[in-house]
Amino acid sequence: MNFFPTNIAGLFIVQPHVFIDDRGLFIKIFSQETFEQYGLSSSLGEVFYSKSKKNVLRGFHIQLPPADAEKLVWVTDGTILDVTLDLRKTSATYGICYGITLSEENFKALYIPRGIAHSFYVLSDTATVAYQVGKAFSAAADSGILWNSVDYKWPCTSPIISARDGSLCALQSYDSPF
Repeated sequence: MNFFPTNIAGLFIVQPHVFIDDRGLFIKIFSQETFEQYGLSSSLGEVFYSKSKKNVLRGFHIQLPPADAEKLVWVTDGTILDVTLDLRKTSATYGICYGITLSEENFKALYIPRGIAHSFYVLSDTATVAYQVGKAFSAAADSGILWNSVDYKWPCTSPIISARDGSLCALQSYDSPF
């Protein structure tokens, strides 16, 4: 697999090797040894996935310290616009978003370090998004930022969001612990 840095420190696009033959395809999305060679955390606390329909927007979600963890995100079915938000106060890119299209066709994954909030918007009819997270989810540490309070041009002005995501605080009033 190959790693490509983004404009946000520690945030990497991961392009796995894809093996295609008459039967279909085979992809190794994660290798502890390879991630460690790049100095990236390779812990595995939980793996889960979500399935969403077109125009659904999930996020920006983040776990607060000490439950904060890195995340590896990829799409097994469909296409999403994956958008991250840097919440690290000492980062040169604090408050900056990074967006990338992840799909079953481009096979890309996104490595998201601690202190970066995560969201995505579904572009296809449905999308299945897989997550590998460094620590187990903690309801008490669950936090986030209101999707439309950041400087990012979303492809939709009225996405389908959860009540919880609609009640998250704006970036301007968020007291970041990172």
